[in-house]
Amino acid sequence: MASCREAAKEIIAASLEAYGSQSAAAALDFFDEVMIAEGLRVTGTMPSGIYSLREVDRIARYQSGKLKSDDWDGFITQVSHSVGHLVYQGGNRTMLAQSGLYCDGGRYTFRKGSGRARWAYRGGRAGGGRQIRWARVPQGEETCDFCLMLASRGFVYVSEESAQGYEGHVHRGCDCIVVPGIGHYEDGATNSMGSSWVQDTELAGYDREAMYDLWQTWKGISEGKGSAADKRAAKLAAMQETIGRTEW
Repeated sequence: MASCREAAKEIIAASLEAYGSQSAAAALDFFDEVMIAEGLRVTGTMPSGIYSLREVDRIARYQSGKLKSDDWDGFITQVSHSVGHLVYQGGNRTMLAQSGLYCDGGRYTFRKGSGRARWAYRGGRAGGGRQIRWARVPQGEETCDFCLMLASRGFVYVSEESAQGYEGHVHRGCDCIVVPGIGHYEDGATNSMGSSWVQDTELAGYDREAMYDLWQTWKGISEGKGSAADKRAAKLAAMQETIGRTEW
């Protein structure tokens, strides 16, 4: 079993090196395309350490437990699924690594201290200029109610920590992606700083208000009675009625 586990680690690492890097490169290209489309002179950078040896080791060790019961098919299938999920998340991790970039020359950093979290702004004009923010966008059948709630907030996330969602919400099979967008502040007594956030970037097929309505409906279905199959059918019907389709 130990030799199989070590072989799995080598295969996982090689797969991430080959396909994870492609996922990262595609995300970086998309980021640059958005910046160019918005007329910003901001270029993304390829991050280092997208994956860790600890992740690879954890997958191999956990799934190799199936070999104790001679479940080779389950071992191969679950290792493949885990690798596919990590390859997919490589694009998100690359996109999130661009967080904190602002065209006015400054950036926010997230800090925790004195029992509370706070944002610190460094460089540039605090609260001024167009800024890069992020939205969480559902992609497929693995979208859960909480994913949908996070997506319904729109382009509001300003950091790697917050863009991933509450406490880094990524469940098994999660296929949500993080998408960059541009916005700016306008004067108006809508918050403590006397200004309101206005999103400039529009994303085809992404309607924040419709997603919020859909989330409210989904939440009611999840909390109601019925089998898992009945609830899924009801959610797909609500999706068709709310946003005009049953696929993301």
